[in-house]
Amino acid sequence: MLQFHESSHTYTHGDTKLPSVSEVMKFAGLGANYAGISGDVMETARSRGVRLDAITEQIDMGLDPSPDPDIAGYVMAYEKFVNETGFRAVASQSPMWHPTRLYAGTPDRVGMLTGKLTMLDLKTTSMVHRKSCAIQLDGAYSPMWDYHSKDRWIERNMVLHLKPEGKYTLVCVDHDLAQNVFLSAVEEFYGRQSGATNSVLNYWKMLNW
Repeated sequence: MLQFHESSHTYTHGDTKLPSVSEVMKFAGLGANYAGISGDVMETARSRGVRLDAITEQIDMGLDPSPDPDIAGYVMAYEKFVNETGFRAVASQSPMWHPTRLYAGTPDRVGMLTGKLTMLDLKTTSMVHRKSCAIQLDGAYSPMWDYHSKDRWIERNMVLHLKPEGKYTLVCVDHDLAQNVFLSAVEEFYGRQSGATNSVLNYWKMLNW
């Protein structure tokens, strides 16, 4: 049985420790570049994200939560998104793993968005790093969902970019190469790198997208 250990942010299945999606991406150099951003700023963003996840999950459940003042604008943006699009969550913050590729992660949301089953990631950063989000959602999270839910596969991958002034934008991060890129990263993480995996990863890193 998959277990998520919140204090260490690690995953285990039985006696096996599984790397997280972000751990694999960092190992392969596929994560967003936050160089130059102070630890205090990163911790503030992390705290905001944790609280926002909890509040928006309550909204998905039909509740009317009272957010802290510093995240009120982001919550307003999420409520606006739900009201305008009719988004209906079917899974929220559910840890998953891939039994054959041996990695794990916790997607923000899976739900129906304008008639399509959508993998949705909430971002409150100043900008959306499309390439890293494509690997995270299309490359890693969607294959996990599809493996366990063979009757209903993910149809698209989107980032919901929430703004502090109560606005939002939707960014599609579907990419034909994403799954091959993340699979190559997994292979290299487990020491099974090859000329093929190196070529895929290097091509992706140089790709202007």
